[in-house]
Amino acid sequence: MLKGVVINIEKEDLTEIAGIEIFTESLGMTGVKIKKQSLEEKGAVSLEPGEQPNEWVMIADSMKGVRAASKAGIPCIGYQKPGPDSEYLQGVLYIIEGFEEIDSEWVNNVYKRSRGEPWTIAETDRLIIREMTLDDVDDLWKLYEDPEITRYMDGLSGDRGKETELMAAYIKMMYGFFEYGLWAVVEKSTGRLAGRAGLSNRETEDGMEVELGYMVGLPFQKQGYAYEACTAVLDYAKNILCLDRIACYIREGNIPSIRLAKKLGFRLRGKTENGDTLAYEIELV
Repeated sequence: MLKGVVINIEKEDLTEIAGIEIFTESLGMTGVKIKKQSLEEKGAVSLEPGEQPNEWVMIADSMKGVRAASKAGIPCIGYQKPGPDSEYLQGVLYIIEGFEEIDSEWVNNVYKRSRGEPWTIAETDRLIIREMTLDDVDDLWKLYEDPEITRYMDGLSGDRGKETELMAAYIKMMYGFFEYGLWAVVEKSTGRLAGRAGLSNRETEDGMEVELGYMVGLPFQKQGYAYEACTAVLDYAKNILCLDRIACYIREGNIPSIRLAKKLGFRLRGKTENGDTLAYEIELV
């Protein structure tokens, strides 16, 4: 659990940085401690007795600060204000250009990322949508064992060990870089993995677009979970990721998915070149 944030800004007056007061207030409201430290004074990151480095995050605007955070074992976020005097920061988890773009929830998520913990994307009445973990591979494998699941979609790799490797790479590259992907859909009442839902990148003739995808295991079907999960995913795409359009590709004959797409508000755009897949899209306004 994140206990505190060290703010080490050496190149600007903290009182003149736009958004920093609102940001620190948001941290305080969630009980996260704040330390504003100058390495010119301390020479190193200073924590109180009993405070553990792995419970803190640091925000620094210089490589001196980044190195101090690394030496102390504290994950670091770089603050790199645009301009000719800005220092290039390496070895940080993320780089921000202003404090207006972050809040306590985002910093908590960065902390989770540094520890390999999954982000919770959304919570509905009956479901939790979160990032996949390696612990999900066995349950996911069981859901895909039924041939009905892969009737209209690709299956898993066919090798459980390889699937674990693929999942590890997916978590690192997709979640870590794009901050979206196919997420776990977990049934609240049981804690069981019910399927997946989320966003993927698809290359088209017109460039890359983001598409909605989902899979609900047979034991969890006919309960409205697909609609509930996909609605939450679309809300996240609009309100958090600030996407304005999402595509959805459905094989012809997949009547349940066609009905779901229409219920979600997607409209038919046409067919793909091979002619067996329908292309839908929705404007997120």
